[in-house]
Amino acid sequence: MAGLLHVTERMREHTDGMKQIRVELINTGTEILLGSIVNTNAAWLGNRLFEAGFRVERETVVPDGYAINEAMREAPGGRIS
Repeated sequence: MAGLLHVTERMREHTDGMKQIRVELINTGTEILLGSIVNTNAAWLGNRLFEAGFRVERETVVPDGYAINEAMREAPGGRIS
């Protein structure tokens, strides 16, 4: 599966008092950016996360290589050094 899932540790309070984990999907693959393939993985995963009660706040697509580490550092709660 071309992609990484980054789950932040920050929680958000809802009006009903329940906490929900906020998620950022970081999709990797130069082929996605070039339009060689359609990113059906992100659609599938986003749907499953929503059904499980997660809140997908942001989705990013980066090329293969160094950009993956950079995207992880920029993500909320990123811990790549």
